[in-house]
Amino acid sequence: MQLGFDKWNHNVNIGKSIDLTNADFSIVLEKFNQLDQKQFTQIILAWDNDHLINKAASENEDIDIVTGGQEGTFPATIVVEEDAALNALKYYFENQKMNPDLTWEE
Repeated sequence: MQLGFDKWNHNVNIGKSIDLTNADFSIVLEKFNQLDQKQFTQIILAWDNDHLINKAASENEDIDIVTGGQEGTFPATIVVEEDAALNALKYYFENQKMNPDLTWEE
């Protein structure tokens, strides 16, 4: 399993991907906790195009966030709270599949 992450130095991404084969979840947690919408804006664990759906959000709301080094406006239904994101990351890390107890969309 690979963990990809960005790290922005002005407008240049110097992030990389690291092998998690013999790693524990603390590495993923460290990168997750670095997310600041400035220098660190995304982490990726090999999930095709699936994403977690925030069922509590209004379909008419939009949220401005920075990801991939760019500010964008996203539907609130695809922006989840930290605990839901962390739960999804931990389950995926431990099971190499998406948590069936969460709502996903392809």
